[in-house]
Amino acid sequence: MIQRILNARNFLACILAAVTGMALYFRAPFPDANLFLHVMAIRSSSAFLFFKYSYILFLYTTPYIAYSVLLSGVYIFAQTSPLGNAELANPSRTRTLYRYRHRGRSRVGKNGGVHVSIRRTDSCVQGD
Repeated sequence: MIQRILNARNFLACILAAVTGMALYFRAPFPDANLFLHVMAIRSSSAFLFFKYSYILFLYTTPYIAYSVLLSGVYIFAQTSPLGNAELANPSRTRTLYRYRHRGRSRVGKNGGVHVSIRRTDSCVQGD
């Protein structure tokens, strides 16, 4: 049961954030009675609407981020066994994953890809 909840942690975080956001929406509504906001609405209605809708949006997105981090931490610590994570200790899978990562590093030095041909003037060459 807990494994199923942990695998659906994004959906669970979304549901919890919606409930928390709705509670915050009614508990701490946008302060329409603020004098500064009235002046802003008169002078620049687009800026006022931007702040108002951003405030309402952040009432929902901030709890989503918090619940997502919390449930990801629970997912990480609930997955470990007393012996540790056995999948991370399997070197054959990591070797196939990182086999071609630093392929040319051992052959080519720091400036190995740059070839500049310097040719001295030949003393045997005589001009016309």
